[in-house]
Amino acid sequence: MKTRAAVAWKAGEPLTIETIDIDGPKAGEVLVEIMATGVCHTDAFTLSGADPEGLFPAILATKARASCARWARASPH
Repeated sequence: MKTRAAVAWKAGEPLTIETIDIDGPKAGEVLVEIMATGVCHTDAFTLSGADPEGLFPAILATKARASCARWARASPH
């Protein structure tokens, strides 16, 4: 399925709004619809390039307001 995301391609560069492909939920997972999000200090630290564990490209959004859009039943086995 397709959705839009703010993508960080490299440290210190502006985020770009792009259409991306994601998989639907697998067994035991849920898909949430993000209603609002913000960049917190952890995201800003990663985006700055100072985070030694920061990997790019990345979709940053550790703080979000969401609702459950879809779920997949967990396997009975």
